[in-house]
Amino acid sequence: MKFTLEVLVDAPLDHVLALLADPEHSKQWQPEIQDIQWLSGTPGAAGSTCRYHLRLPNGRNVTADETFIRRDPDGTEESVGVTNGIECRMLGRPLPTPDGRVCWIVEHDLRMHPIRAAVAFFFSPLVRRQSQTQFDRFAAWAELTHKDRSGV
Repeated sequence: MKFTLEVLVDAPLDHVLALLADPEHSKQWQPEIQDIQWLSGTPGAAGSTCRYHLRLPNGRNVTADETFIRRDPDGTEESVGVTNGIECRMLGRPLPTPDGRVCWIVEHDLRMHPIRAAVAFFFSPLVRRQSQTQFDRFAAWAELTHKDRSGV
């Protein structure tokens, strides 16, 4: 299942890049993350791996391992996450807009066993909606922290 999401962030690119560069910040906009355990490498750098301890909205606790494949100076990031036999490849790009904001675009590619894929097809609107909610939370948090720092 492939899908692309985007969100417009009313903050400058350097601020958005600073927030995205530190994976620990993801706890601010993904409340299901209870803890991040670094397994290898420099946190967030290309080649590093972490384990997220998550509490899902239904109360279930799960873990997901993520490996950061690439992190470019322009903020382009590629990673692979694995949990419960589902692999999620993500490619994220924060792009500056002419009016000084940032359009953060992330391509998702979820790979799983064909039987799971058939079930996932029915839940794909829910997965997209949950992911978009996380993006919207990121935008709100990035805008708030930018205003707090800039005094606007």
